[in-house]
Amino acid sequence: MGMLFGCLQQEDPPISQNVLKSVIRSFRDSLSRGIDNDEWELLFKVVKEQSINGDKEYQDLLRNLWVFEYVDTQGNWFALNPLLMETDKFKLWQQQNS
Repeated sequence: MGMLFGCLQQEDPPISQNVLKSVIRSFRDSLSRGIDNDEWELLFKVVKEQSINGDKEYQDLLRNLWVFEYVDTQGNWFALNPLLMETDKFKLWQQQNS
């Protein structure tokens, strides 16, 4: 909803691709700005394992919207916020670990 509001602040519908990309970049940069190196390492661990160990980590990662929890008939798993997948830091890590 926040990204939609950001788009609507810039122009009336239909929303142009340029405005949408600009708003996504802004949200991505804002979200990633607060992540330190230790937290990035924890995020990379979540990407590898699709799980979170410990209640404090669980609360911190979900509260900060760095990780999302998904649930289906086979259980629950965790994944990195798609906005963070667009950061240079994540892309570099992904290249080094593929």
